[in-house]
Amino acid sequence: MNINTGRPRPRPTTSCLPCRQRKVKCDRVHPSCSRCSSQGLQCQYAARRNIKFLQSTSPVEEPAVQEPALPAAGVSDGNRYIGGTFWVLAHDNNPSDVKHVLQFARSPEPILPLSELLQLRPRLPLKSQLDFFLESYFSSLQPLLLLVDPSRLRSQYDAFWTTQSPTPVSELCLLFAALHTGAAVTAQAPQILEAAFCALLDLSGFPASISAATLPVLQAYLIYHSHRATRPWCAFDFLPAAIRAGQHLGLHSEPPAGAEDAELRRQVWWHLAYLDAEYAIASGLPRMIHPDGFSTRMPKVPGMLQSRWEWTRRMQVWMGARLPTPEDEAAFRRLCQELSREAQSDWEREYILLQADHAQCVVAHRKLLNPDSSGVWDSVLQSACKSHLRRYLFLADAKHTPFHWFIPGFVRPQHPTLILMLRLTHLTQYEPNTEMLETKELLEKGFEIFDNLEPSHTDSRGGGGEAGLLCSLLARMRERIWEKAGWRLRKDDALFEYFDWNQWDAMVDKLFTASYQ
Repeated sequence: MNINTGRPRPRPTTSCLPCRQRKVKCDRVHPSCSRCSSQGLQCQYAARRNIKFLQSTSPVEEPAVQEPALPAAGVSDGNRYIGGTFWVLAHDNNPSDVKHVLQFARSPEPILPLSELLQLRPRLPLKSQLDFFLESYFSSLQPLLLLVDPSRLRSQYDAFWTTQSPTPVSELCLLFAALHTGAAVTAQAPQILEAAFCALLDLSGFPASISAATLPVLQAYLIYHSHRATRPWCAFDFLPAAIRAGQHLGLHSEPPAGAEDAELRRQVWWHLAYLDAEYAIASGLPRMIHPDGFSTRMPKVPGMLQSRWEWTRRMQVWMGARLPTPEDEAAFRRLCQELSREAQSDWEREYILLQADHAQCVVAHRKLLNPDSSGVWDSVLQSACKSHLRRYLFLADAKHTPFHWFIPGFVRPQHPTLILMLRLTHLTQYEPNTEMLETKELLEKGFEIFDNLEPSHTDSRGGGGEAGLLCSLLARMRERIWEKAGWRLRKDDALFEYFDWNQWDAMVDKLFTASYQ
């Protein structure tokens, strides 16, 4: 780009942002200038690096590092800058080009200039449609994630349409995460919402730099990736950075009494702990969060999330050194039954009750691997596995609920499926009976869903990985059992000619033992 180096360099501007916007004199008193204090305005100063960032939008150009020419590109003085090309590329949904435009150094507290905000608004869907997407987020995602303060997010949304001031990128990042995911569950998400969110996240500096994380940015990151994690066999590659960011923000420590956002900080941390436990269970990998590594108290919210957090708290212990006793399992089941009485719908009730079955199936390795136990013949374990799979099928089939996005991809019933298939392997040695046919029918219904969760159908950013191997091995095991029993598969799939028992044993060992570290 052509830069006229003969022009004078503008003087640094140190006035607060509201005074600059209103073009009035500022006495530059920190933390709040006299004019803002007298008029009840929120006084905000740009960080030293942000001052140059904002000045780059003025007609006066500064010497800059030479960058490849881009159509309608803005000028960079080495600091983070967004020009008009940013929103054009976001509208075209070209993430690689967006990242190329946003490759400059990041600001500690990046601010989106008003000029860029004014360019963004006309490119968005109609406000009435975005109103609908935001309400979709509050009805479909917020009850299952609980990662935002609804009143604050609504206020930020209203301000987005009326503000005449530069806006913190962190606020916009959170807002667009909610708008995109709210639109995604309606199956009509405009591409610009996701493209703009990803570009704003990149501008924030996170996750490239853990120290760049702020609470709103982490909230946005978790909302976006928690929704993506519901896609079948999607990888949890985002989780390590999210947990490190939570620790960097001190979320693993109980907030002091009276601290601002104390309950919200607890909710975000316990969501991280829940994801960590689910990921360890699904992958067989060691957990990243351990009971002695945090002091944050469990949030107090009745209903679905309370049952999930109670499940998380117990799995923190039961997946460690101390396995649950039958009394522990029974006590947790009674708690879930008590919480289910507060459910507002059948879907919520079944989800709460699923937690007890889920816990019992996950820790079943002590019965499968203990030579002195009855293993797969244990009637209590078999009952829990069947109950788990039935509830899973109900939750996955309830398309009329606002929570249809959460199942079947997020909660993966590989443990009860594996246990029931091991059980069926024993049953096929005998004459057909009621239990055998009941188990066969239940598994067939489960595989009707699993067959639609092939790793090849996933987003290219997710990947099947070991979950894909698990899916393949379960399918091979089913075909082997069905062939042995003389049953016909419902689909005309060719039978696998070879079943690798070494792979099977490795999978069983990893699912039931490796994550308990």
